[in-house]
Amino acid sequence: STLFPYTTLFRSPYRQLAANITGSVFSLPAGDVMIATGLERRWEESAEVYSADTQAGNTMGNALSNTFGDYTVNEAYVEAIVPILSDMPAAQTLDFEAAARVGDYSTVGSVFSWKAGLNWAPIEDVRFRAVYSVATRAPNIGELYQGASQTYPTGLTDPCDGTTATTPGAIADYCRTLPGVAQQIAADGTFNYTLRDEQSIEGEESGNPNVGEEEAQTWTVGVVFTPQFAPNFTASIDWFQIQVDDAITLIPRQFAIDQCAATAGASPYCALQVREVPGTPRPRTPGTIYQINSNFMNAASIKTTGVDLAAAYSFDFMNDQRLRFTINYTYLDELTLEPLAGQPPRNNVGQLDGDGRLGAGFEHRANAAVTYGIGNFSAQWRMNYLSAMEDTIGQTDPDLIPFNKIDAYLYHDLHLRMDLGADRQYGVYLGVDNVFNKKPPVINQLMASGITGTETAADTYDPIGRFIYGGVQLKF
Repeated sequence: STLFPYTTLFRSPYRQLAANITGSVFSLPAGDVMIATGLERRWEESAEVYSADTQAGNTMGNALSNTFGDYTVNEAYVEAIVPILSDMPAAQTLDFEAAARVGDYSTVGSVFSWKAGLNWAPIEDVRFRAVYSVATRAPNIGELYQGASQTYPTGLTDPCDGTTATTPGAIADYCRTLPGVAQQIAADGTFNYTLRDEQSIEGEESGNPNVGEEEAQTWTVGVVFTPQFAPNFTASIDWFQIQVDDAITLIPRQFAIDQCAATAGASPYCALQVREVPGTPRPRTPGTIYQINSNFMNAASIKTTGVDLAAAYSFDFMNDQRLRFTINYTYLDELTLEPLAGQPPRNNVGQLDGDGRLGAGFEHRANAAVTYGIGNFSAQWRMNYLSAMEDTIGQTDPDLIPFNKIDAYLYHDLHLRMDLGADRQYGVYLGVDNVFNKKPPVINQLMASGITGTETAADTYDPIGRFIYGGVQLKF
């Protein structure tokens, strides 16, 4: 720790034992019934060990605690494709598909996932598809066992702030029962936070070994076009809707504070906050909240809907030359988060995600590529489009909202490759990502996300700039 005060040891061993069987089990008039089935056992373990200085808060400002955790899971699955009709009028093919998976976790117990769907091609050119699934996700090691990490939350308000001896209401009655609040009212007539009180509130975020699994219900309905008059062209369009219940989330600190006051101290959320008591030798007003913690729980609800579009076209022309065009586009209609039951949902479409729970909600997102080839040489130009964004969730100052805008982004990448040898067993490649060295947007502390230390959304936009790479591949 003395020589390397920033040292972090991260260890995440993973072991897996699996057995799988696939094949045809029997035949129907429309074709063979295909299945895949298997068993699996996984062992996962993770450890994140910080230096003594980091644990004491002497390196990064905030103290970080070590994390240790592990779990095992036994799983069994079966998948099947059942042909129902084939080569019939209005039913070139009609297949039923289904799958089921059961898992037994050492942490949350048994979970069950399944799906069912239909694929119907009335003619060779068009195929319709629809799938409904119910999926589960067990909590990861961080959500279960993350060590307490220190933070300094901002923007919190105490319902007791401003309480006087005559303030009416049940919340005010509760506030006056708190020793520090009562002392300040007796001395000054009003219980108030100072600027120092507000700025020195701290908290911890930690895992919760009692958190359970999430469950998602998903609908996907789409159509695939493979026109016979254009044999090298394919296109698909799919509508999707995903609803996640019991989503794992950190308890919102403001919600915990409000619930404690609204229940006159009876809420279990009261255990997450610590108030200054009279006589404590800290430069804070007695009765003020100086620590409010948060841990993971199954409380959130997430819903997203949208449309995916994909198309590809390729053709060959003189002297062994070829071109291929591809495009993938997503329209996001809804991306909402209900942090806790009964709280109003937050729509993240067109917004960055400062708290990291939903991801950036680009309303329009697309990538396209043009690939040219001749002989053993190929060159690809890729483009990635990200629509304009805002960063105004939680921003209450109307004078700042107009400045919390991010223009649309378009990134360009280039990839060159030459295969060598009679069987193309050697390959040489060279590429450039972000060819025009486009800089990420500046997201300063006046914007709602306020990503401390980066001044941008490094998980959304490219923070590196132009990146050149190359290599050689050998096949043995």
